[in-house]
Amino acid sequence: MQPSASRRTARAYIILALICIVPAGASQDQDPKLRHPPAPPNTARRRGGRIHSTGRFRIESRQSRQVAATRTETISDSWRRRWPALPINQTLKHLSASAELHRLVHPENHIQGAAMSRSDRGSPSKRQRRNDADDDATTGKKKHLYLALDDWKGGCSIHKLDADNMQPSGHLTEPAALRLAGPLLGHMAFAAVGTSIFIDTVAERRYYGIDSFPQTLVYNTKTGALTLGPHVPDDLFDLGGAMAVGERLYAVTTVYHQPSSLKVLSMAPNTKLEFFTSIPTMDWFWNSLPTSTPPFNGDDIVTYALHPDGSTIFVSTKYRTHSFDSSHGVWRELGGWVLPFRGQAYFDADIDGWVGIHRKEDGYICCCPVASRSATTTPRLKCRMLIEKLFRSKEEVKQGHQHLKPTLTYMGDSRYCLIENVVQGEDKHEGSVLNVTLFGLKYDHRGELQTKVRRTSRSYTVSKNTIFFSHAAFWM
Repeated sequence: MQPSASRRTARAYIILALICIVPAGASQDQDPKLRHPPAPPNTARRRGGRIHSTGRFRIESRQSRQVAATRTETISDSWRRRWPALPINQTLKHLSASAELHRLVHPENHIQGAAMSRSDRGSPSKRQRRNDADDDATTGKKKHLYLALDDWKGGCSIHKLDADNMQPSGHLTEPAALRLAGPLLGHMAFAAVGTSIFIDTVAERRYYGIDSFPQTLVYNTKTGALTLGPHVPDDLFDLGGAMAVGERLYAVTTVYHQPSSLKVLSMAPNTKLEFFTSIPTMDWFWNSLPTSTPPFNGDDIVTYALHPDGSTIFVSTKYRTHSFDSSHGVWRELGGWVLPFRGQAYFDADIDGWVGIHRKEDGYICCCPVASRSATTTPRLKCRMLIEKLFRSKEEVKQGHQHLKPTLTYMGDSRYCLIENVVQGEDKHEGSVLNVTLFGLKYDHRGELQTKVRRTSRSYTVSKNTIFFSHAAFWM
């Protein structure tokens, strides 16, 4: 039971009176040898520079006693200026008693202060949050930027870049992390889930009407292994437009003159191998969700963003916006409004909204608040444009050059990677210039979106095989 206020006050005054009692012999002109209290009773004996306790005294070395004495001298300096007549040990008693006095008079502040200290220890610092973003939560390994390019005559390459130590401008360091021979027709497409990059070896097989191409390739960035994956469904126009949610990849089919469908790529037990092994083998499989019929085709998607709940995808076409609840497999039409982005947008907790490339591709990055999952009317999504212009629009590209689709990749902790690919000259055989910009975002004192002080920009000259594929970038 807590003592009453009057009793606490009385006890406080008693302690204060005890503090104010100064020994008569404790003065500045006292003999230094007599200013410290006598040694404790003979309860310990010395052995080889150590004190071996026979009672409640700790065992401590001569070095630790010296360090402790130094710390005691440092802590007590300020207090000795307040009570110059007291020796060090008496000063420490004052310090301890003053703390006890404050605890008795204000017990509620003491309890609240302890709770605040625990709360402060529990909140991660900015540096710690950046370390968490740089490291994979499942493997503990440092994350890298993986860049897929058609930069050699025989096919495509995947380059592994260190965001904290970017290569100087000029040419990307060889050899690449992975090099793949390209198809005779069309181009490749890339998508990523978790630590795996899926490579559709012929993204335009539906266009050519050929279905005898090899399977999908799966590159595991954790192990560096390259394995075979399942065939991409024939009614998926481009794997590059697939949307990742957790450990699953969702893609909307493109079938004209008939309803589209939703395909999902996920890991599941391979029942075909049960006859050969008793241990269940996990593998990647494509499946259809017949109860989830999208109200649009895959090539109608202009932009998409994952809700902070981690399971709802917002998808905008040219004129309307829909949401898909992946946990229940339900589509919902939200109205005749659209998200202000092009391509994938990302939720940024520090910005408290979605961030992406502006829909008009005019060289700006923008952000907007997260829309409600149950919105049926046009929400007031205030779009904030970044003050700085980070890439050129198609109209600003040098005459005779071709500006391919720019991409934005989220690297965690409000850090982003913007990649712009500009083909040099009208002939793709002259190569292209890859402009890579790493930057962070924040709000200024007026609430305007701006980049952080540190910004990294690099330009790399690369070869080019086709203008139908620009590049793909993944942070993993």
